[in-house]
Amino acid sequence: MSPSGSAPVILIVGRLARDAKGVRGAPFAAGQRYFQAVARGGGVPLMLPPIAELVDEVPALLRRVDGVALHGGGDIDPRHYGQEATAEQLYGIVPEHDLVELAVVRAALEADVPMLAICRGMQVLNVAMGGTLEQHIGTEAHWFAHHEVPLTPGCKLAEAIGGTTVRAGHCVHHQALDLVADGAWAAALGLLAAEPATRPLLADPVGYTGWWLRRHVRLAGVPLARLRRPADPSFAGLLDECTHPDAAAFAGLLADPERIDADLAQALVDALGDPGRSPDPATVVDVHRRLAGAVTAGRLDPESVRLPNLVRAVTGAVAEPDVAVVVDRPWLAAAIPADRLVVGEPRTATALAALLDLPVASDRIHGRVASVGRPGAWAAAPAAVLAQVFFGIDGGEVVVIHEKLTVRLTGDVSGEVAVGWWVTDDGVVHLQDWLAGHLD
Repeated sequence: MSPSGSAPVILIVGRLARDAKGVRGAPFAAGQRYFQAVARGGGVPLMLPPIAELVDEVPALLRRVDGVALHGGGDIDPRHYGQEATAEQLYGIVPEHDLVELAVVRAALEADVPMLAICRGMQVLNVAMGGTLEQHIGTEAHWFAHHEVPLTPGCKLAEAIGGTTVRAGHCVHHQALDLVADGAWAAALGLLAAEPATRPLLADPVGYTGWWLRRHVRLAGVPLARLRRPADPSFAGLLDECTHPDAAAFAGLLADPERIDADLAQALVDALGDPGRSPDPATVVDVHRRLAGAVTAGRLDPESVRLPNLVRAVTGAVAEPDVAVVVDRPWLAAAIPADRLVVGEPRTATALAALLDLPVASDRIHGRVASVGRPGAWAAAPAAVLAQVFFGIDGGEVVVIHEKLTVRLTGDVSGEVAVGWWVTDDGVVHLQDWLAGHLD
């Protein structure tokens, strides 16, 4: 960095050139306008020749300059962004230019050196950060054309030109940014949210823009569609909360509890099987209920979901699939150890079992009432009436009341257990007399 009080030094990467007046041999070059603009601004332009052997020296060089200007030029070799050349319109690819400019950008990002990325320079910046390019978008409206460019009020460029509009921005582009680098998306979303023309698009999850952003955007490496909405307790402990300051503007693009698609289902199933996640029991049951509902409604094909090694029990802890069962008959829940119970809603238990490749409880555990009770009319038994009113336990005309209701279990769980209620295979409801001693 230049000494305090001296003019700032701005680095510009040169180009290999064929000829130049007054120069013997092949020259290095860069457009004079860039150098003159830096000088008019009070800086000292410094050209770095594109010599591959200098790449290792770039980090040290960046510590001695105050800024970098990335200017225009030919195309970047698509292999730098993980693609093969597919567009015949690609032109001006020079390995030395790519190698040195990408090294300069990465070193500048690491050292937090200010950069101005112009034309090709913007594409080099995106590729250096992990983004990709569209190799050809056509030239009709972009090739040697002039466009009016609106600027965000208060941005550095607006301050530099003293206005908010570039009336004749020169464009020589046949490419465009495709995928923005992951690390740039937080800032990009902020710009989209601040722009009146694009902010409404962020609120529409079914439009093309919303679909594209949900598919491609990542914040801290996590896709938008796998982040939960701020202050929304749904999926708490399973999905990370979106903390972007403009999250309210694109909340519709985040994980939606009412719209469980295949991608969100996969994220939820993965999180349910992750021992590092800590959802509470209520969240676990609610997520199981929503997943089973999506299967039942035909929005989710169980075959499309890759299953993790573990499942989530109603306790909130993970469980081995070979001991877990999905509760399909509610009275079984009291008879099976809670750390083996996978719970959603009884009416969609079959769908949940199909999704998680687990058995339903009634197929693996069987019970026979062991205690002796008193049969009677449901309407005449206070314990039965109150059980129906307050707990939703419903039965037919007859109920069997037990002083202490016990059931003998066989199958995956065996032994005799005390339960509050039970329904036999013939549909008769047995109830513990939970009012015993209170009506004497």
